[in-house]
Amino acid sequence: MFFRSLALTMAVALLTSLVLALVFTPVLAERFVRAKRKPPAENSADQKPQSLSDDDEEKPGRFLGAIIRRYEWVLGHAP
Repeated sequence: MFFRSLALTMAVALLTSLVLALVFTPVLAERFVRAKRKPPAENSADQKPQSLSDDDEEKPGRFLGAIIRRYEWVLGHAP
């Protein structure tokens, strides 16, 4: 009887963990790891539209930037 209760508790804990991992973690990631948006540039009639370049990409926030720098450092030292 004890092991049946323990198995039920473990199953409920694992299912709860699965639900939280699939629902709660992406919400937190979206909240804390967000790229900063630049204000849109105004195009006047005499200016030519520029092609997309690295300057047009959104800049990562402080938290995401720290993660990216650490990953780049680790990958830079990989064999």
